[in-house]
Amino acid sequence: MKRKVLILFFNNPEKRNIFFDNMNLKNDVQAACVLKNVSAPFRILRRIHFISGFPGIQIWFTHWHKKIFDYSLIICIATKYSHRTLKWIAKRTQSRQIHYFWDEIHISRYPVKKENAYENWSFCYNNSLEYKMKYNPQFWISTINLKSNRTEYDVSYVGGDRNGKYKERTKMVNQIFLKLTKENIKSFFWYISDSDKVDSRIKKDRELQQKDFLEIIKKSKVIIELVENDIQWITQRTLYALSNEKKLITNNFDILHEPLYCKENIFILGYDKMTNLVDFIKSPYVKMDNNILQYYEMDQWMERFLDG
Repeated sequence: MKRKVLILFFNNPEKRNIFFDNMNLKNDVQAACVLKNVSAPFRILRRIHFISGFPGIQIWFTHWHKKIFDYSLIICIATKYSHRTLKWIAKRTQSRQIHYFWDEIHISRYPVKKENAYENWSFCYNNSLEYKMKYNPQFWISTINLKSNRTEYDVSYVGGDRNGKYKERTKMVNQIFLKLTKENIKSFFWYISDSDKVDSRIKKDRELQQKDFLEIIKKSKVIIELVENDIQWITQRTLYALSNEKKLITNNFDILHEPLYCKENIFILGYDKMTNLVDFIKSPYVKMDNNILQYYEMDQWMERFLDG
């Protein structure tokens, strides 16, 4: 009998989540928000409650906790609250539990604890080696269709400098934008920053909503992805692009070692010659072997948990 799976997230349940929308289209898979949306004072109280170790944390949960006996596998995305949540579940059901680190541990600083109650897995290969976790890479969902017959932008980029933290990114964004503008490449740039070093034509003071960001990807031929130097994993943006037959410009050197790497579809900043960038943008997307992309699709991502 096929096993039912529950995937637990910790985002605001009142905000649209594209993963919920598409995961819940899968048979025998249910995605849910762990915590209710509460006001700021209650969020402080909730945090104290979780840290204290006092019982009764289910008062902060949404409806999912009433149906945990329906699932044979529960995958919980790691946060500061996930360890306590998994321990609560383990006292009430014999279902197999996976603690999935969907953030780089040195960045998120979410604690990695060895527990009999659950298994630790990571989307980052180096983290899986360092912390002796099982590895399951980033994934995409085939029902997220961002293909379009109408292209408005040759290139698009949406990002920010994280309150001035990413100065090198700001420098790179300016350089790319100016080069594309000089070459009359039609582009969409949305860069969130307070810095006076950001070109005023791309400088923004608010984030794009998820639906607007995805709409920009849909209208673009090429997607830009800029990561920090210590990032060593495939990002969601990479999979959004390639799974929808859009080319990628990235500074992520680790993509060279991935099965999906194809020089015709992926331009690596600092590796490929900048003099070839415009030709890369103008050249057509080369269709990939479907089996390569399927390795990163949610169904196979799920199977690796089930088989692990």
